[in-house]
Amino acid sequence: MKGFWASFRLELCASVRSRALALLTVASLAWVLAVPHVLKGDGSVVGWFELCVRYSLGVVFALVLVSLASSAAGSLAKDRAAKRLQLSLVRPTPHFLIALGRMLALTAVGAFVLALAALTMALRLRPFQADSGYGRFCDHVIEPQLASPHAAVDERLAELRRDNPGFVEEGGEHDIRRFLLRYVTSRYETVQPGERATWTFDTASLGDGSEVSVRLRVTDVFDRLEQVDAKLRLGNREGSLAHVNKTLVKVPLDRTAEEPSAPDVLTLANDGKLAISLCPYRDLHLLVKADAFGWNVFRAWAVLTGLLSVVIAFSLFLGSCLSRSVAIFSVVSLLVISTVSPTLVEDYPDPTGMTWLDRVSMRLTDFAVSATSPLSVYSPISDLESTTCIEWRTVGRSLGLNVVLLPLVLSWLAGLVMVRKQDGI
Repeated sequence: MKGFWASFRLELCASVRSRALALLTVASLAWVLAVPHVLKGDGSVVGWFELCVRYSLGVVFALVLVSLASSAAGSLAKDRAAKRLQLSLVRPTPHFLIALGRMLALTAVGAFVLALAALTMALRLRPFQADSGYGRFCDHVIEPQLASPHAAVDERLAELRRDNPGFVEEGGEHDIRRFLLRYVTSRYETVQPGERATWTFDTASLGDGSEVSVRLRVTDVFDRLEQVDAKLRLGNREGSLAHVNKTLVKVPLDRTAEEPSAPDVLTLANDGKLAISLCPYRDLHLLVKADAFGWNVFRAWAVLTGLLSVVIAFSLFLGSCLSRSVAIFSVVSLLVISTVSPTLVEDYPDPTGMTWLDRVSMRLTDFAVSATSPLSVYSPISDLESTTCIEWRTVGRSLGLNVVLLPLVLSWLAGLVMVRKQDGI
């Protein structure tokens, strides 16, 4: 283990001597402090809060991620090409310990910068939270118990095969399935005036003292949202929905003395004059008050550190087998793809109108999305800005997978490659 700690210490000292740590710290803190003065929101309390969180911690994370990942890939490739990996150590050290030590050192640098940025952002938002009352606490999110969208897609595919033989095979089942899944999960339910709609939630975890609210987005068919007037009811809790816009709104449910309804069924009664619509798969959630915003910031920092760790480990692996310029280019390209790919999949055309080139591009994009899912699918920044509680089990899973398991595997692979490539000794 002496070689591991020697590699860790040397990489950490190199980050300090090169002023990379100082530059990242100063740039991050300056940006977090400047965000409220540089960017303008939509005039709402929620919009300003989301803007500050997204562009404060989000931009700092992107800066740290690109900087340290490029440094990891470039420095290891450079040292390997110069045949000086072992020259800086007292005694020969297993190559995977060299990669692991460097990974831990660069992760520590990134975690330190992210911690300072997160703390500065939280302190900067405290006066706003005290004045507006918004964002002081986060909420556990309970999804409605809806029918599986995949079952609806299977049913629709069966209908297409029955009514149009050969259509699914000609258009490509994979692409048509994706198109139908997006259609099912974005389908709206309409509640006519005087009618009611109900959805079931798992409320077993709710206690008598739980503070409950509903987060939803509604619209009417004529976009005259000043006409919206509805009541929400869950058990012996009730709330009113009126004069809202198309953004997500949070409706508190207060206790009422009236006869309670089913404790796990949310009822929306449309008391207005116009029909209203909402998408339950996407825009309907039950919220239960959790803990303070500061704890949520801490959990977001832990998850971001995990993502940073696995990207640095992968960058070191690329640096162990590629030249410096190719390794850096590959890392930056993968980071860009992980950000852009989900949007490309969502905005891709109807599969029935695809050419063979479109299908090949779609397959490549699908592969990029699945390969970079740790960065593109789960983002603690989006949960943080929407005051959604980042669960402790998510933090534990992220740290166990991204800080322990994957870095160990990638470091072992990097050491194996360096041993095979004798020019690294």
